[in-house]
Amino acid sequence: FGAKAAGILKSALKGRAAVVAYPLPQEKQDNFDLLVAELRLAFGLDSLTAWAAFCSRRMGETEPIDGYVAYLRVLLDISHPRLGQGAKSEILRSQFVWGLPQGTAKPLVLAKYEDGTVPLESLVILAKDHLKAARFEGSKSIEIAAAAMRMRADQGKGKRGWHRSPGKGKGMAREADYTGKGQGGKAE
Repeated sequence: FGAKAAGILKSALKGRAAVVAYPLPQEKQDNFDLLVAELRLAFGLDSLTAWAAFCSRRMGETEPIDGYVAYLRVLLDISHPRLGQGAKSEILRSQFVWGLPQGTAKPLVLAKYEDGTVPLESLVILAKDHLKAARFEGSKSIEIAAAAMRMRADQGKGKRGWHRSPGKGKGMAREADYTGKGQGGKAE
């Protein structure tokens, strides 16, 4: 599997990354982990810099939660590639909660975090739901649009019928007793 993954990675490399990878000894080119380590050494973060970035990483106000968690995973994998999955999961849980913006879902998620049996995925779902609701409640334009949609639905009007006045348009010309002369007059 490692050689196949390394081959796929090498085929995707272009530019400077290809220049770094192809001159490497064949045993490094065929080992995915060694190839990735060489590319990170040439272009990316070293393990200590990645750890510092992981520890100080906070989620941005408008950043999607999935992107925040994915970036945390990458930084943790770079800084501690040999760490066991259970330990990684616990560290990710802690950093995820610590990095949430103040005044959002943090107090709610922190309460669930204290229960050590709640997995990271459940904390992420809880934070997503809370932030989605908070963003919806905080946006007046969304509330106005939702009220307008309810009003239009109550009136039986959809997008197409909103600006039409009754009795005019192509639909009336198709009626059998309408000729277009006067108010419903029949042709003689």
